Amino acid sequence: MNIDFKPSPRQYEVWKALTEHDSPYTMVLAGGAAGGGKSYLGSVWLITSCLKYPDWRAVVARKELKSVRESTLNTILSILKDWKLQDDINYNQVTGVIKFSNGSTITIKEMADLPSDPNFERFGSSEYSCCFVDEVSEISQRAIEVMSSRLRWKVSEYGTKGRMLMSTNPTTNWVRDRFVMDKDGNPPELKSFETYIPFTVFDNPNEKFRANYVEQLERLSDTAARERLLYGNWDYVDSKEGVFYYGFEGSKHLKDDLFLKKYDRDSALYLSFDFNIFPYMSCIAAQAFPDEKKIRIFKEILGHPKDKNNRTIKTAELAAKSFLDHNGIIYVTGDPSGIRGDTRSEQGSNDFTQIMRGLRNQGKLGKLKIIKKAPSVSLRGEWLNTIFEGNEVDGWEIEVDMDCRKLSEDFIYGLASEDGSKDKTKVSDPDKGVKYEK
Repeated sequence: MNIDFKPSPRQYEVWKALTEHDSPYTMVLAGGAAGGGKSYLGSVWLITSCLKYPDWRAVVARKELKSVRESTLNTILSILKDWKLQDDINYNQVTGVIKFSNGSTITIKEMADLPSDPNFERFGSSEYSCCFVDEVSEISQRAIEVMSSRLRWKVSEYGTKGRMLMSTNPTTNWVRDRFVMDKDGNPPELKSFETYIPFTVFDNPNEKFRANYVEQLERLSDTAARERLLYGNWDYVDSKEGVFYYGFEGSKHLKDDLFLKKYDRDSALYLSFDFNIFPYMSCIAAQAFPDEKKIRIFKEILGHPKDKNNRTIKTAELAAKSFLDHNGIIYVTGDPSGIRGDTRSEQGSNDFTQIMRGLRNQGKLGKLKIIKKAPSVSLRGEWLNTIFEGNEVDGWEIEVDMDCRKLSEDFIYGLASEDGSKDKTKVSDPDKGVKYEK
């Protein structure tokens, strides 16, 4: 048996987290740039685990079986061939199961969310020993947690743990929030059994591959794609077809340290509120600069339920605290429906009077600037896309501070419906059990 595996320092860091018996980690994310050798590493880990532990049950998973067969499974079979292990395995092409002579197996699994199986009961009472999830950004957090609960086969017998390795390129979903950075761009507080190990293409030990791949990526004209795939930058993300704000380009409209560089405490400030309660109540803070023909969105203020700040008055107080040193006028605007009173407000009050009260509670005064009726969603979208694309609106441009992460995600990933409006598909909050527009 010829096991030819010489890991790079970063690969070895992952290897130790997965294989050392006293390692505390059962959930390891190898994330970052493309071409870093993450899939190869995961494949080697599964194979060597099966060789080391008789009757071991390893799983390799992606969102769909087709993707597993066409990518990661091929990598596993290629490694087995290179290591001349064909005689030690039996590969069933129909089921996709690889069985080793010592009784260990590598099984392929799909982990897509299915409406008919929201709780992944298809995993049933299955028990596995370890799992490699390739391209985990395609998969829901619920699917990962259910699979993780199944990793218990023979692990105590061998004195180890049921471990899961996940790989991904940079993305803006739960994976980034849980493992890489919180909404403020700071490292999140990981659980004791979790770790994130960043990768770039320069962590691939194959020098020839590395040189060729870097050359290919450096030719990319799209700055966002180059930053994401070559350097593993989690802030730069790609737009997709079918999005509502198709004119938005992260590489063009997202700016580093925009607030620090361009905010003017003496100019008019616009606070625009949206009155959802879940997943949070939101306000964006912006300024207009007519001389430059720039609209700059500096901050997003989010009132989260867990902090009991998802009430209008509380979110307004948060907004005021973000601009305590502002000298210029503060205009308050937002969804015109906030003018109507509702059961959240006392009689004679509405969302906008609650905003004014919240600002006053922090020593700030605001001036209402509300249109009587909002244009249709599709019309608003077309108008914004026209500005994003730099057409027809007298040369005005929009810039967004990189720290406005949720707003950026809406611009980049918010989908359009068939009638040209926004896709209003709702998702369920796993903790609160309520539904809201994603």
